[in-house]
Amino acid sequence: GVLGFSALGGFLIHLYLKAQIRKMEEKKERSLALIADHAHYAGDAYANAASAAGVFLVYVMKIWYLDAALGCVSAFFLARAAYPILQKAFRDIVHNEAPEALQQEVVNIAMSVDKRIKGLHMLRSRQFGPYLFVDFHLKVSDELPFKEAHAVADKVDRAIKKAIPRTDIVIHLDPESEPDQRYWDPSYTLPRK
Repeated sequence: GVLGFSALGGFLIHLYLKAQIRKMEEKKERSLALIADHAHYAGDAYANAASAAGVFLVYVMKIWYLDAALGCVSAFFLARAAYPILQKAFRDIVHNEAPEALQQEVVNIAMSVDKRIKGLHMLRSRQFGPYLFVDFHLKVSDELPFKEAHAVADKVDRAIKKAIPRTDIVIHLDPESEPDQRYWDPSYTLPRK
């Protein structure tokens, strides 16, 4: 009875935490601690339910190995819930490149801000926990005065931060006529004085 009541309590907390995670995802935010706590209570619910069933079945059927088998099932569910969280935590620690879809979203937002933007190249990104860091070169018309080009870059910065919270952005401005290849050519060296 105690195990069954604990399983029910863990399941209700699991449902509540799942709703909180969904709210955070709608805001494009996340918390690995909350996700881990959610998995913890879900695991508790499964483990307590399996333990209650094991105790009941052993008492009724007198088959002692059922308890150990249900313990293995509980351990499997705990490991299955913990593994993705462990993976995400390690990814956050080592700074991974942002997913391609997120990089494409950055490009789409930047290119749609102002018709004077002629291109975007050398996009680099990395994620660190809930934070996204992006760095790219924005090509603008050759005739655009620096002050206006800077204002365009500021508009791009604001648009990306509005769409993707917790983003740190570095934008380099390039004139349209400057070839992209210059930045990637390994033989290119800066002019010496």
